[in-house]
Amino acid sequence: MKVNQTKDENEDGAQIDLLIDRVDKIIHLCEVKFTDGQYSITKDYAEKLRNRGSIFKAMSKTRKSLVHTFVTVDGVAKIPQDCSRGTFWL
Repeated sequence: MKVNQTKDENEDGAQIDLLIDRVDKIIHLCEVKFTDGQYSITKDYAEKLRNRGSIFKAMSKTRKSLVHTFVTVDGVAKIPQDCSRGTFWL
């Protein structure tokens, strides 16, 4: 899924690899990563994910809880404490 906030192509949008909309009012925003070894989440990337969640919530007008979920072959490296504000499922 890819959405832009406006019709202006220069504005930031959000691309989401996979959505899982659960009956218990939780939506998983899934990131699918293909890497050799564990995927590392940097502070900048964690902020980018939070921004994607905000854009998705605004565009979809959902009131459901959002959870960032990573689908990887070798898992995700331990998330540094300064990146883990918010909810990430690994």
